[in-house]
Amino acid sequence: MENIDRPPLISLVNGKGDRRFAVVTAIDGRTATLALGDNEIAAGVDALQALWSGEFLVLWEPLPGVRPILRSGMKGRDVAWLRGRLAEILDQPADLENADLFDDRLKKRVIAFQQNHRLKSDGIVGTMTQIQLGGAIGGSAVPRLRKRP
Repeated sequence: MENIDRPPLISLVNGKGDRRFAVVTAIDGRTATLALGDNEIAAGVDALQALWSGEFLVLWEPLPGVRPILRSGMKGRDVAWLRGRLAEILDQPADLENADLFDDRLKKRVIAFQQNHRLKSDGIVGTMTQIQLGGAIGGSAVPRLRKRP
């Protein structure tokens, strides 16, 4: 959940089996801030995990103009967009040769990005990788769990 870095709606179950829903609005070290109804409460992450059912929901808007999955062998403007964004994010020179082709060089950059963000490092740009890409390039309008300097 913290790896996604977006505020999730989580399901909490107490010892009696009563279920409540809360939004995790921030995580700071070992303390989570929750919006529970009209209340905002702080809870230790360990205590929260003991109540968490494991269910969560994250609302996310796909990147505009980008296919839901990008992988080796694909071609198009969204692949060229991905190549350019990864060059910026990874602070590497832009690779302009066959910019619209998802080749082995781009796959290596995707894997490096995935490793930096503790994602499955398979070189496929699916939902989790796109969420992290959106966070890496997104502005202040993207809600986050962790504060940014």
